[in-house]
Amino acid sequence: MNSTEVIILALSLAIFGLVFYYLVYYFINKKRDKNIREYFYNVLPQIELIRSKESYYQYSFELNETIYLIKVLPFDLSRELIITNQYFWCINADLKGWKRSTVPDIFPGVKEFVNLKSESGQKIIKMALILPDCHNITRYLNESDVAKVTFKDLVYGVYFVKAVELQLFFDKTK
Repeated sequence: MNSTEVIILALSLAIFGLVFYYLVYYFINKKRDKNIREYFYNVLPQIELIRSKESYYQYSFELNETIYLIKVLPFDLSRELIITNQYFWCINADLKGWKRSTVPDIFPGVKEFVNLKSESGQKIIKMALILPDCHNITRYLNESDVAKVTFKDLVYGVYFVKAVELQLFFDKTK
């Protein structure tokens, strides 16, 4: 094999790898979108769930003259959401070994989402949808005190709702 053939082979493998990655990414997002729509339409069949063009939240809908903005936080039961402050929401993948000094895995777009205001004056409810579930949602109150967060708690203007609790959340807000 000469150098030209090696370069062509390497480029072919790189292109194949990129195409494979984006196909997997596309199908995962498509399945996640379908699941989210099913969760909401099972609870609120009358709404029209709109995919957002903004990067800091993924969906919105209007119900009873209120706009709901949904930021999707993909999780599983082996992880925990830690709200360290208004703008830093961290993923804890090590439930027993996490320390304040652990390098955080932070969700992007939180500051923009939290600071979002209605331009029309219409009431907005912001929801962080934990999909499908997580071990705990913990909020730091100060340097040493923490509290568990439930779907009933409004934390920095955002409700943190596990997908499995969606029905309970909307029963509470009616």
